Amino acid sequence: MDKYRISHILKSEMKTHFCPLPRNTRKTEYFVAAVGVSLLLGGQPAWSASASSSAQGSAWPELEYPELLVVPRASARIELEKAREKSSQWTRLAPMQLGSLTLLTAGTTFAVTAPSSTDDERKNRLVGSIVSIGTGGAWLIATTALNAFYFPYETASLEVGSTAQGASKREVLTRERLAEESIRSAARVGKVLQWTYGLSQAAASLTLLSNNSLSENPVPSVMASGALIMSLAPVIFPTRWQTVHREQDDYKKRIFTPVASAFTVLPPARSGESARVLSSFRWEF
Repeated sequence: MDKYRISHILKSEMKTHFCPLPRNTRKTEYFVAAVGVSLLLGGQPAWSASASSSAQGSAWPELEYPELLVVPRASARIELEKAREKSSQWTRLAPMQLGSLTLLTAGTTFAVTAPSSTDDERKNRLVGSIVSIGTGGAWLIATTALNAFYFPYETASLEVGSTAQGASKREVLTRERLAEESIRSAARVGKVLQWTYGLSQAAASLTLLSNNSLSENPVPSVMASGALIMSLAPVIFPTRWQTVHREQDDYKKRIFTPVASAFTVLPPARSGESARVLSSFRWEF
């Protein structure tokens, strides 16, 4: 679309809104250009300011309840995740389980193959093996139990649905806030798992590495090094519960993203004067 076509459309729109145009051709071009820039920057013409202000006034109270403006709402997100957590029941904590299995195998291998010529070496081997096998085995049992019995979104769906069933604004808001609390609670569980697993896994791996000689018995050392690296798995691959909470928070924050508004004030052009343009920009956070 060329500039003449754009100019024609803008002139037609301004005539429709009963906006008088300066008679001078060049002044008219300045006027059209200024209004076009204002519209492109997200502003509004002066003649429509009062109408749009009244329209926006009715929308501002809604911003007091961002829970009702976010898409998808927390209750809808819970229903989506409820269907997903059944299909991914046994793979939700796979990174943790893989690291735990690696540590358990490293501890067992160390106990069987490590040479020990003195009582101190046998004691160190026993300590390293017990710590590694105990930590790896405990986390395998814990993660398997969570996969089998912990379904936060299914529980939240039942609780939210039974607490607020009405269609009034108050009941809908109650339902959304309860849903958000459930999402936040599941994320807290994921964060606790993330840090307790990472710290315990790293400590057990370092204990095994400190009690084993790489030159004499390399296999347990290599496996313990792998388990130490796997202790970072929950940080690199956070749980689905943490991901859902972060995404839902991001969706809500987008409601309050910075808003740029541009207003163009064009006083009536007088004879011998060029069109004057006054623009103001406002950023709101």
